Amino acid sequence: MNRRYVITALIGGTAAATGVVIATAEPRGPVFIAGDKPVTEDQIHTKLQADGYGDIRVIREGPYFEASGAKV
Repeated sequence: MNRRYVITALIGGTAAATGVVIATAEPRGPVFIAGDKPVTEDQIHTKLQADGYGDIRVIREGPYFEASGAKV
């Protein structure tokens, strides 16, 4: 019976520690377009043009956008 409690406590502790690591993780890179509202296709296109990209293609994939372009 005690073995069951120890295993449950270990699994629960591991899950809690993993949650804390995920919640406090730093972003992977700089924010592409800062703001607290959803980004539009036009904003992505404008930002890429301003950063020196040409032949820009922006495709919506569900709630996300996939963008590609060539550095000119």
